[in-house]
Amino acid sequence: MANKTKTYIINSIIGLIGLYLLLLLYFVVAEDSFVYHPDYTTRKVASLDSSYRYKSVSIVTKDSETIKGWEITTSDSTAPWVLFLHGNAGNISDMTHPERAKYYNQYGYNVLLIDYRGFGESTGKPSEQGLYIDAMAAFDYLSITKAIPNKKIIIHGWSLGSGVATHLASEVDCGALILEGAFTSVPAVGERYYPFIPAKLISKNRFDSESRIDKIKCGILFLHALDDAQIPFDMSETLYSKAIEPKAFVKLKGGHIEAYKQSKELMYEAIDMFVNNRK
Repeated sequence: MANKTKTYIINSIIGLIGLYLLLLLYFVVAEDSFVYHPDYTTRKVASLDSSYRYKSVSIVTKDSETIKGWEITTSDSTAPWVLFLHGNAGNISDMTHPERAKYYNQYGYNVLLIDYRGFGESTGKPSEQGLYIDAMAAFDYLSITKAIPNKKIIIHGWSLGSGVATHLASEVDCGALILEGAFTSVPAVGERYYPFIPAKLISKNRFDSESRIDKIKCGILFLHALDDAQIPFDMSETLYSKAIEPKAFVKLKGGHIEAYKQSKELMYEAIDMFVNNRK
């Protein structure tokens, strides 16, 4: 009887280990589907109405993908430009992105919105390195093709875009970096959601802003909603503590997505003040 019980326990342990390894394998295979959601609502890019002053742009990356975007502009051709890098879901016509750009226009900024590879009408398939290449291509489009002085280009990254923006700002000279709803790294977020998964060991998508933030020489403005249930508020605090001066931190009302609606006046006034103090 004792031997049967021992055998049962051993087999149960082996079975549980096997199930856990299968679970890990699932997370490894399905990781991209957790990180990227280009088909959120729909991949189709909606048209903008006549109240927007905009034009569509196509940017070819160094690895021959075509990135689609919109220039949403003021009437001032000399105005600073904001390169807006959105989150992991939807496209440039989703999630209030055009409205955000128009609000920037009211404060005197031109805006370039882009869809990463595999999002909206952009070609290719999303990946960490791919998104970095896309962001650099968009920056070069402003800096080289449109001949915008680097100091007049502000990089704004929201959610997943904060990881892309942090990488870009560590590679280029720019006027300022705006990080909204930022995270320290994808594995760190993964371990918050799934503490039983060793995300830091198995994740291929890293977006490790924590290791890059102290390499950025331009001013950094951190914006984070106190009630953000998707990206922990303390992650922006960690990044802020490691960033070099000049830097500022503004606490927003609302959640991860709702913060724009609930705090946009505070957000844009803080951005405009921060950018103008960097001139």
